[in-house]
Amino acid sequence: MKNSLLETLRQRRLVCDGAMGTQLMLAGLANGDCGEAWNLSHPDRVLKIQRSYVDAGTDCLITKTFGGSRLMLMRHGHVDHLREINQA
Repeated sequence: MKNSLLETLRQRRLVCDGAMGTQLMLAGLANGDCGEAWNLSHPDRVLKIQRSYVDAGTDCLITKTFGGSRLMLMRHGHVDHLREINQA
């Protein structure tokens, strides 16, 4: 049986992903563009980045929704796809 999260935290530190925006830019996201919109337009690139974190040994993948709020998506002209972007 797998350890619960709290049991694992008592035993060791967990490694989380990070710098998703930087990784998206390295994958071709233009400076100032909406990374969250890539959940719909470039899901293969987003998945490749997440897989690279897993391959590197990360324990936790954080959802890529830092800019997924109504306000932020409105700034980028994607507010009509708020739900789809965040679900993806």
